[in-house]
Amino acid sequence: MKKFRLQHSGFAVDELYGFLVEVDNLFPIHLSQKIDLRILAEKYFNSGDCIGICDDNGEIVALVAGYINDRNRHCAYISVLAVKPQFQGLGFSKKLLSSFIRLVINHGFKIIAVYTHKTNCKAYKVYYDLGFRVSNENKERRDDYYLIKEL
Repeated sequence: MKKFRLQHSGFAVDELYGFLVEVDNLFPIHLSQKIDLRILAEKYFNSGDCIGICDDNGEIVALVAGYINDRNRHCAYISVLAVKPQFQGLGFSKKLLSSFIRLVINHGFKIIAVYTHKTNCKAYKVYYDLGFRVSNENKERRDDYYLIKEL
């Protein structure tokens, strides 16, 4: 039986990039249609906050990546939450989000925000189950829900 471990940061750009490539097609609108995945991996490496679940070989099987840096609004932002298909259904999304929420609280922030496509029912349910609610602030991205969690 495989063993998994939670890892906070310490991911190499190539590890992040490889994971993003592997999960790219899981999103209703592929990440690569919005941004070059290499650039995204570098952004996460340089200024993001990443928490992953790794297998016993150290390979990322699930990841939440976001930013805890808006000190004016005390608002953190989740950019990506993804689990490789063969590891879905094991509770990794909720484990990662719970860890990210604790990290945000430890930084003294009061809000976490995330966009999710309106057709991504699985993601919506995970966020909803952890206390995220639809906000009316989303006026530009009509195909997405803008979800917030007040801490």
